[in-house]
Amino acid sequence: MEEMLSHTYEYSKDAVASVQKYLLKNEVPVDLFEPYMEEIFTQLKGKPFKKFLESSRIGF
Repeated sequence: MEEMLSHTYEYSKDAVASVQKYLLKNEVPVDLFEPYMEEIFTQLKGKPFKKFLESSRIGF
């Protein structure tokens, strides 16, 4: 998990544009960060999360 958190991630241009559009209008809808969350969830499904689950640092 530490490896995943130590790497920067560039969000898609569409996700950034969607959030910026609302922030520039001083609007904050409840689902403002939904595009980012979808990309984060996709990343968590990958290799870094699997490595975390297999590590000895969690108490399963």
